Amino acid sequence: MSSSGNDTNQGKETALDEGFGEDSVAVRLIEDYLEGKITSLIDLSQLLKDEAGLIISKSTLARRLKGKVNVKIRRKRGYHQRRAGADE
Repeated sequence: MSSSGNDTNQGKETALDEGFGEDSVAVRLIEDYLEGKITSLIDLSQLLKDEAGLIISKSTLARRLKGKVNVKIRRKRGYHQRRAGADE
């Protein structure tokens, strides 16, 4: 229930807590996505529904996480190619 989290992820987790409340399961799943343990927004959306009871669409997750995903992760996962026509 703490928003401080790990020392290395303190700022990121605080920002996630502001967007998703104090639901530690949701925050853990989002961190797993950002670290590459969950490979797609569709998978993340399904896991949030199954494990945290949250129904959040892929497009809503993309908007909510837009400022949270750093450029290295985007490039690693190919988001720059998929989002090329979306005018970020």
